[in-house]
Amino acid sequence: MTDRQKESIINSLLQFVLFFLMLFVSKLVLTQTSAFWISLIVSIWIKSYFRFAIIREWEEIE
Repeated sequence: MTDRQKESIINSLLQFVLFFLMLFVSKLVLTQTSAFWISLIVSIWIKSYFRFAIIREWEEIE
């Protein structure tokens, strides 16, 4: 398995877990529709942050 495949699997799992975590937390506070959109936006933001952090780490190692 290449580093790219590992990275995409990690990213997918992170996004999946974070999405449902945010959905659960915001559902306690807000209506279901706004909870869905907030969790979607936050999970996308967190995923992109992690992707850039991982790429930066690998570039420093190489």
